[in-house]
Order: sequence, then C-alpha cells, then structure tokens
Amino acid sequence: MLSAEQAVELCEALEGARVRYWVMGGWGVDALLGRETRSHKDLDILALIDDLPQLRRLFGDNGFALSHVWE
Repeated sequence: MLSAEQAVELCEALEGARVRYWVMGGWGVDALLGRETRSHKDLDILALIDDLPQLRRLFGDNGFALSHVWE
C-alpha cells in the first residue's frame, strides 16, 4: 500500500526535480476531497513529455523502474 506520507514525499521529489505533473486517479480524488477515502496501491501521475528526462533521472536515482503498460 502507498501511504499518504509516501505520496506527498514523491510529489515533493517531483517538484524538487522541476517535473511538472498532475496527480490523477484515487489520490487525485482524495487530494481534492482533502482526506484519504480508501487504501491506495499506487500514485497515478501525468507529466509533460518535456520533463521525462528529469522524471527518468528521479526515478532511477530512487530505485524505481519505468514500465510501459500500453503500446
């Protein structure tokens, strides 16, 4: 499970890396509501294509791997 604290930490890291992003999905809904409504397994983000190099660096530096779900 992904805690609220972990989601916030990742968002702060994205901001520190100057990645422009939007939170989508369940955490996005919870952010709008101002409270956690259910447990979350992941954090769905949308990032600008121009920021992908910074995003890849941030993920690589923190042990994340990118995977392509769709072709």
